[in-house]
Amino acid sequence: MRDLQMKFIGSHTNVRWFRILNIVEDERCFTIKNLAQRTGVSQRTIIKDINYLKNFFEGSADFVSGVNGYQFEEINLLRYKKQKRKLIQSELLFEIIGNIFFGEKETIEDVVDYYNSSESTVRRLLLQIQPTLETYGLKLQLYPIDIIGSEGALRKFFKDFYYIGEQTSHTLFPPNHLYKVINQLVHHLESYDVGSGMTPAAFYYSFFIAIERYQNGFAIALPADLKVVLHNDKDFLLLYSIYTELEAAFDIRLPMEEFGWVYLVAIGKRTIDRSDQERTFYEKYNLWPILSQVATDYIQENGIDMWNQNDVETFIRSFFLSKKINNSFSPSENKVMNEVTRAVKENYPASFARNFCFLTAHQDMLAFSACFLEDICVSLTMYSEMLIEFYSLPKKVLFLLEGDHLICQSMHMLAQHILGYRNKIVTLPLSKLSKEIIKREKIDLIVTNYAQFLTDLNIDTNFVLVNSIMNKKDWERVIEKVNPSMKKMLF
Repeated sequence: MRDLQMKFIGSHTNVRWFRILNIVEDERCFTIKNLAQRTGVSQRTIIKDINYLKNFFEGSADFVSGVNGYQFEEINLLRYKKQKRKLIQSELLFEIIGNIFFGEKETIEDVVDYYNSSESTVRRLLLQIQPTLETYGLKLQLYPIDIIGSEGALRKFFKDFYYIGEQTSHTLFPPNHLYKVINQLVHHLESYDVGSGMTPAAFYYSFFIAIERYQNGFAIALPADLKVVLHNDKDFLLLYSIYTELEAAFDIRLPMEEFGWVYLVAIGKRTIDRSDQERTFYEKYNLWPILSQVATDYIQENGIDMWNQNDVETFIRSFFLSKKINNSFSPSENKVMNEVTRAVKENYPASFARNFCFLTAHQDMLAFSACFLEDICVSLTMYSEMLIEFYSLPKKVLFLLEGDHLICQSMHMLAQHILGYRNKIVTLPLSKLSKEIIKREKIDLIVTNYAQFLTDLNIDTNFVLVNSIMNKKDWERVIEKVNPSMKKMLF
């Protein structure tokens, strides 16, 4: 379960169960002692928790005890996910968030009566979520119970809570007839010039949130300059053309500004493989010419060298523009989840630190909201690392494998699957196996399970010596040599 949602769970036991599940799902192998240390409870408590979870998930997941600890494995993933949702059947704060989403305001006394809880408990639970709301620029109101802040920040919070968060028995889903209405646009999507990296379900959720919030009297407001650009964008006008179908389905006339919010949220998610769309996006929506200089500075200062420098500059400019647009209509749109921030800092510490220094040094030009500067840095680190992976100069990797011919061929096949999409996998016949030919072929890396080759050929090319049959560790070492970023993404 996501950190965001766990902040809203009132039961300490439920929080601990989900922390345990997060750990075992990620690491698979665990010990009672290690779980106790990481969750801050006794080993006896962890043993009780594991026994409970083992019985609760019987038939969908296994907690198998062995000599070196426990092994976790999902037997039936779909059933496991369904059972996991039932771990929290009735959570007071989840219910309150749902009521606030639909504009239903309650008093503390109402909540006390309905949930048969004490007033002090309700107050304690409500106050525990205030720090989390503040990360979105929001505040908790107690009389009546409500979340106060800009509508854009509220919508971002709701989307993170219900869509980005893990599905629970309290999760709100877009209605089926919304899918049918929006799917009428599917045949037009390929003609979109601006494009978006947003996934389908995320798009549905944006529409769902816009409809429900507007129906309950909470309208969005967009900057005037962005509205002018939207009204001249044929892709946006195509999206707006379904307003009559939405009106018939939901008995509400959604104004153009609400469609504008949905559209801006969508185009704020940029791609890494459609330079044509990124170029169009920049040309249509760049209200801040200084961003071109920022992108140039970024590429020069980071020494990014790709096989297509023009495309890389296009993507970097597009990234900064997307964050600037978010900052203009709703700064919290640049917020990322805590798990993503932790993963980026752990996997790309040097890149993150370098990017944060760059953003700080260029803040006079960018003028991003200081509250979300770290979040933007996380996104920039992920985006730039993906670009480096996708557009880095391809390498020639020579595989010199010996042993059973079928095993050797299977390892060659795996090399093509794992590395061949961007690099050239090379094999040489015995007649061409010489130091001179290897040098002439401009081989970047040699992978071999036969050490004798290295000494007989007196090879000075970069190499990786692997086991007779390559295991996971061997593949990790090879990937790290070919492209370190790819290893971090995979493992």
